[in-house]
Amino acid sequence: MPEKIAEKKRKTAETSALHKKKLKTVPVESDAQLSGEDNSSPEPSPAIKITAYIDVVITQPAQGCKQGSSGAISRGPFFFFDHTDFPSFQAMVAKTLPCLLSSLSWTKIMWKFDTPANSHPKNLSDDVGYEVLISGVVERKKNYVVQILTPPPSKSETI
Repeated sequence: MPEKIAEKKRKTAETSALHKKKLKTVPVESDAQLSGEDNSSPEPSPAIKITAYIDVVITQPAQGCKQGSSGAISRGPFFFFDHTDFPSFQAMVAKTLPCLLSSLSWTKIMWKFDTPANSHPKNLSDDVGYEVLISGVVERKKNYVVQILTPPPSKSETI
């Protein structure tokens, strides 16, 4: 009798080991794989709405001083999205100021985040600077507000 119990325990142990081995080797398929959907590409994230304020920085030379006094005229806000292309963004800036696009000196235009207040301005003169702006905004979890710093547009072409 004890031999039958021992044999039964051995068979039960072998059967459970066999089942465990089978469970480990059976691939698990997700619902998407079963339905034939391709999940290799991530879902597109929703568009991020960015708020921009434009500060026209005016520097006036002071008499008898090495440095002039500076001030800023604020314009905006205007809104754009992270999928907006650079030429469209430039047109929005010109419309907000208001001036012609050709009257802006894009080599001198800078951008910075609204917070923290002591953030350093970054160059916005070309597509690369604009991509840096967009990637910086996308990395943030909240507070999608930027400041655009520009010298005054040329007076001959101001609207």
